[in-house]
Amino acid sequence: MIQSLYRRCTVVEFNLTIFESASDIRSRYNFSFWDSLIISCARSQEQIFSILKICKMG
Repeated sequence: MIQSLYRRCTVVEFNLTIFESASDIRSRYNFSFWDSLIISCARSQEQIFSILKICKMG
C-alpha cells in the first residue's frame, strides 16, 4: 500500500523554507497548521492550487 502511494504521488520532504511558508500562509489566511503545510508543499512543487477550491473541499 505504501509503495503504491509513493508511485502515484509526489512525496515532498519538509525543510525550513516549507515550514516558513506554511507559517506565513497560516497567519495570512487563518488556516490550520496542517492545511497550511499541504499548501506550502504544493507550492514548493510548483503545483497550481486555488485556495478557494482547497477551502471548499475541507
